[in-house]
Order: sequence, then structure tokens, then C-alpha cells
Amino acid sequence: MYQVEDVRHVIADLTNSSLVVSPWLAYVGGRVRFDSCISDMLYWGTRDFTQAHWRREYLTKAFGTLPVHSRFPRTAVFETAASTAAFLAYEQTGRPSVTERHATDALHVTEDFILQHGFDYFLSSYVMLTMYENHNALNYYGQMREGDFLSGRLHRPWVDYELDDELILSCELGTAELFVDSGERFVRLTTKGRDRLSDYYALLKETGYLDKRNRSLRISHFSEMEDYDSVVQQIAPTAGDLRRSFLDFTTIQPGMRVLEIGCGSGSFTFDAGLVDLVGPNGSVVATDPAPRMLERAMMKRDPHDVPWLDFVQAPAENLPFPDGSFDAVVNMLAMHLTDIPTAVKEMHRVLKPGGIVASFHPLDFPMANSIVQEWFRPVSSLVQQPKRETTMPEKSTVPDAVAPYFRDVVCQETSTPNYYTNPDIVTRFYLESVGLFDDHLTRIPWAERTRLIEETRNNGRRLCSMHTTEELTVEYPVQMLRGIARDLNASPKGCA
Repeated sequence: MYQVEDVRHVIADLTNSSLVVSPWLAYVGGRVRFDSCISDMLYWGTRDFTQAHWRREYLTKAFGTLPVHSRFPRTAVFETAASTAAFLAYEQTGRPSVTERHATDALHVTEDFILQHGFDYFLSSYVMLTMYENHNALNYYGQMREGDFLSGRLHRPWVDYELDDELILSCELGTAELFVDSGERFVRLTTKGRDRLSDYYALLKETGYLDKRNRSLRISHFSEMEDYDSVVQQIAPTAGDLRRSFLDFTTIQPGMRVLEIGCGSGSFTFDAGLVDLVGPNGSVVATDPAPRMLERAMMKRDPHDVPWLDFVQAPAENLPFPDGSFDAVVNMLAMHLTDIPTAVKEMHRVLKPGGIVASFHPLDFPMANSIVQEWFRPVSSLVQQPKRETTMPEKSTVPDAVAPYFRDVVCQETSTPNYYTNPDIVTRFYLESVGLFDDHLTRIPWAERTRLIEETRNNGRRLCSMHTTEELTVEYPVQMLRGIARDLNASPKGCA
């Protein structure tokens, strides 16, 4: 039977693909919709593929002598294809409705991946990922009623089948066990199961799979945030002044070709004046990974006559532009939502040598503030290492990332007031969209994550009823950074 290390390369490739095994990535609000035609298309497509490519000898390779139900391979292919279709729908449209095109693309991606890596390796990876979800839930709750585990309602609410095959396999592996208490059947992890969970987590963290899942969830939540501009205005009413100050800091000049990373709803593009500063002799390309955020930004373009502005859906970690395409790359409140080292490398790649990079981003969360401490206590209580409670960058994080690629780096730190006067907006923005505690929330079951967010919201309501606006004002540290792109292909001085 394949071990964790045997499938490392498959999980790594999975992380870098558009394939999704866990529907967490697209399960925002539980509103993913498949009409009957799409469901039938996925069902028959995955059934036909499995019948054509699955071989009984793969069972021995993947599972040794462990008992595995004959339907298990097709279930794995179907769930992967359906999850990928939902993910593609969110990624491409920002909406949960899966079309025939999404389903077709998902089937092709799934089939190509399986053929490339082998059905046995794919199935082993699928089992590992689903067992991570199952074991994670058992580890968190200590024990679960058998019915709750089989239904998946607490930890995998997106599945529409019983998890009995997975429970049997876990028991045969010795990672979980059934026991009876007061006449009722329960499931719990064994010592071997807890050890195996640690191995799974380490692998998923090292390969970037969990980070990919977190970023995709944030993109989905940002897409869902129809009231983004008003949310930011309520939380940070001085944001407009900060955007204009940052534009001056960038030293961007008229006529430049500028790339904006994470443009969101276009606040920096339009409201701060980026597109007007660049002017018709230059150009601006504004990108964002969330399609519905781009839609809102494009709506702001309608009253403006700015043919030198284009919008492109793209993540900072994978920019669809040739090397050396831009004179400047800027981002306003986007860097902290990316894989920072990968994003910085991409920004340098698309810049001309001598081009400008500029970033405005928040720094580590002010958890020492008493209001912040109490507001987020339900979630921060999960943290075992208080020095790194949140996912926000430290003062050195971005400067260290840019140092190999940029010279003459200038950093400025300041703070901006944030107002904790609306419990619903503050909780939704920081926990769901910004992903403040994602490193910790990702390790708890879906239902418990939802409960903790609601408990945090109720904490906020209580605090708002007890404190004045002044007491609910929190100073947030922010950093502005600017640098000049190094020519990494240039010969060092003194060399022929």
C-alpha cells in the first residue's frame, strides 16, 4: 500500500493544477448548484471513464489486502470532477452555478490528471485527502456519533452519500475505531490515526495545498461581498486618504505602463487616481483573482473615458504577461492575500529592469488591543503559538521577500484607525474575507468553523453594546514599500 511519501509528487502537482478534491474550495454558503442535466453529465462521464481505465490490479497497488468497495474508484472520480466543476465556476464567474462548460472542463482536467499520474496514485491521494478531513474532525471532537460521521454533516456537508466506505477503510487501517457508549455507536481516532493525521497535515502544508485552499476560499468570499466598498468605508473611513498618499509614494509617472495587482472594486484604480495619473500616453492593466470584484471595478469604468485601462482576471502568483512587460507594478491592500514570495517573484518577472514595485499592506494584527483580544477570543483560543496568531505579514516579511529581486528598497510604517462598530461587518470582513486566522481555522471541521465565526460575531455585538465609538477604534499598523527591479541577468561588476 502506498505511504504518505509515495504520493507527495501527486499532491504537489494537484496543488499546482485546477483540480480540486476537497469542495471546501468552492463551498461558500453551501450554494453550489448543479441542475439535473449537469449532474447526469458528471455521473455518466465519470462512470464511463472509470469503467474504461480502472483495473482491479490497482487495488493491490493502492490498498494491499485492505477491503475496498468496488464503487470507491468511481466515487473518487465523481467527487473530484464535481468539486473541480464547482471550483471552476467560482474561479471564472464568481458565482456558484455550474454550467455545461464548467462540467466539461472539469471532466477533462480530472481525466488528464488521472491518466498522467496513474489511477492507483490518484486514488491513494484522494483517500489521503478525504481521510485528512475525516481524521481532522475526529481529532477535533474527540469522538463523533457514527451517524454524524457517516452523513458528513459536521465536517463534509458537501457530500451527498454516506461515508461508510471511508469508515470501514479507516477501521481496517487501524486509524479509527468504533465503540459503544450508553447503547450508542461512536467513532474515534486511534493513536495511529493521530500520528497519521500529523503526517497528512505536514504534507499538505509543505506542498502548499492548504494555502491554496485558504486563498481560494478568500477569493470566493470576496466575490460574495457585494457591499465591499461600503464595508471598507465603515471599517476604515480614512482609506481614501491612504490610497492617495500611497499613489504619491509609488513615484509612478504619466505615460508609464502600469500593472495593478488585486485591484478589487477599483478604489485605487479610479478613486485614488491611478488611471488619471498614468494618462492616455501610458496604460494600466488592473488584475484581480475574484471575477465579481473585477465586475464591480469594470462598472466604475463606465462613466470614464479611459481606453488606456484594461482588466484581466489573474492571481498575483501566476500573471499572464510576458517578461519585462511593465514599468511599474503596484498593489494596494493585496499583498497579504497572496503567497508573498511567489507573488514578489512574479511581479519582478513582468517588470522591466529598473521598473518600480510598490506595495501598501497591513502588518501583523494588533492582538494586544483589549477590544481585538476579546472580539476574536473564540478563534484566537485555537492558537497554540501566540507569537504568530494571524496570517498578516510581519514588518520584515515583505522586505525580506523583495530583497533578492529589488534594490533601493524604501519602507515606511504608519497606522490607520479601524472602527469596530459593526459586529456583522467586522467579523465577516476579517475572518471570512481577509482570512485572519486561516492557518488555524483550516484545521477545524466546517460546522465548527461556522459556529466559531458566529460566536465571534456575538462577542462583537456584546462589545459594541458596552463601549463608545472611541473605545471601539483600533489603530492598525500598515507598511508602504517601494523598490527598483534588479537586472538578474546582468553580469556582476568585475566579471568579464
